[in-house]
Amino acid sequence: MIETFTYREVFPESILGKYDFLEIGSAARIAQATSPDALADIVDVLDKIDITYDLIMSPGGSRGPLVRIVDGMFHSRGWVEARVDLAQTVYLFKDQPKDDINAEHDPDAHKDKVIGGGYSIGYSIDNYKQRIALDCEWNAKDGNLDRDFAAFRAWHRAEVIDAAFLFTRTNKDMQALLKSAWADYFALHPQMKGKVAETALGTSTTTNWDKARPRIVRGDLDTCPLLMIAVKPSTITPGSMSGAKYVWVGGKDVETPHFDYVDYETKEVRASYTIGRDGLIQLAGV
Repeated sequence: MIETFTYREVFPESILGKYDFLEIGSAARIAQATSPDALADIVDVLDKIDITYDLIMSPGGSRGPLVRIVDGMFHSRGWVEARVDLAQTVYLFKDQPKDDINAEHDPDAHKDKVIGGGYSIGYSIDNYKQRIALDCEWNAKDGNLDRDFAAFRAWHRAEVIDAAFLFTRTNKDMQALLKSAWADYFALHPQMKGKVAETALGTSTTTNWDKARPRIVRGDLDTCPLLMIAVKPSTITPGSMSGAKYVWVGGKDVETPHFDYVDYETKEVRASYTIGRDGLIQLAGV
């Protein structure tokens, strides 16, 4: 696939300097033309989300704190998780019928011509609005990219979306950054060494820029335009780790799903946060 660069004309400088980008099919320009409100949401979320060391150090795998926050910020703007299913009916008209003999306007009139078909359960996407799809892939198994790209292809082929966006991270430079951050933390808290290094993006077989780029450039998206947006070291809010992690508290028995901000050493809850339009919001009285 040929790389395009329309995001340079569509996104403000503050966003262009904050993330890395890879685009095919002029995805940003298409989104600007067909789905301006959805594109405005993407720019707003990219601008407002505050990605800290504590946030990316907190465990949680593919549904860790950062993914929940990104999805929550989009859902608060009217984006929804959705699935596209396809139904097909196959008609056989014998003896080379005229073009006006078809089932387009009255399928029931040609039931005797049906020879096959079926209903196919399709692909889900985490965030959908106004003909734009967006998935956040952070430290999941890299096979999730194949699932995401298959969904983007299917949705685009069914003419449900005009473009897709993928939010992820760079790889080796982020690994080095977090390794250094843990070293600094242990230097200040030697009693905790070897006890709390729960996540440092240490494996290369998870979703990241290095795993997504080859799939994109070899054409795994088919004709679906895509913009990949990647967190990199300069995206991270300056400052050291505070010695706490975000732990998700959810489920059907929880009235207000939220994150507890838990001290690594004492295990005490320092604060609790819910997710709003601007990211984390501290719960009153905590």
